[in-house]
Amino acid sequence: AKDKITSEISKIPESYQRYLDIIYNISKKKKGGWVTNKDIRLI
Repeated sequence: AKDKITSEISKIPESYQRYLDIIYNISKKKKGGWVTNKDIRLI
């Protein structure tokens, strides 16, 4: 059970990093404009 918890935790930073990468890529396209949830959903 302890290993399962550890693997659940290790999944979080990876998906969060991907999320940040998406936001970064959108903001580059928008020339630094604010990134909305709608923009993220288009990916």
